[in-house]
Amino acid sequence: MNHILLGLAGIAVIILIAVLFSSNRRAIRLRVVGAAFALQAAIALFVFKTTIGVATIKGMAFGVANLLGYAGKGTEFLFGPSASNPLANTFAIAALPVIIFAMALSGGMVAGLRAGYAYNTFPLMNGHVVPPEVMLLEPWWRNFVYNMATVQLVHRTFFWLLAVLVPLAWWRGRHTLAANALLAAFVLQASLGIATLLLGVPVGFGSAHQGGAVVLLAAALWHAHGGKRS
Repeated sequence: MNHILLGLAGIAVIILIAVLFSSNRRAIRLRVVGAAFALQAAIALFVFKTTIGVATIKGMAFGVANLLGYAGKGTEFLFGPSASNPLANTFAIAALPVIIFAMALSGGMVAGLRAGYAYNTFPLMNGHVVPPEVMLLEPWWRNFVYNMATVQLVHRTFFWLLAVLVPLAWWRGRHTLAANALLAAFVLQASLGIATLLLGVPVGFGSAHQGGAVVLLAAALWHAHGGKRS
């Protein structure tokens, strides 16, 4: 019973936060909100009260456990046994796949806002390392969703971070096929991204760049698995 009350309290807090941050509260439709929560309740009943739902959750949990195990083995291969290297249990557990996923997500936002048309220079953004308009919107958090300058700056920040981390990871595992595939996928993805900007965001290059993010993420997951020596 306490768990149910805690869940209901959480729902109430989420609704309250959504209402407080809404820029047009009159546009909120209670019927749509109610239908969404009804759908959530139906999914919960399916997952926890049916044989198929329970089996599905167990299968997903088993898959996630395996993925974390593979990531741990890949980390141990790169940085040595975790007992002698505390870094193995902090930064490197799944750093590259997570950063690449975040970069791909920010890239989708860049495409959605068409920010590539507004800032199509490299390495600077229209002559600036950090454009002066990055915090133009109020409240501040809207810049990370609606401001073309901020969204593209976040995307580029992930790129520069990977430009350091990927070569380091490759160097430690340069004798493996997985590490070489990771480096090749990153170079290809970076080249497509830069070319997309400098050429004025042609559709073909933009689509290839979006697809390259999937390839890079797959290479990072393979690399986390450990790969096999080439």
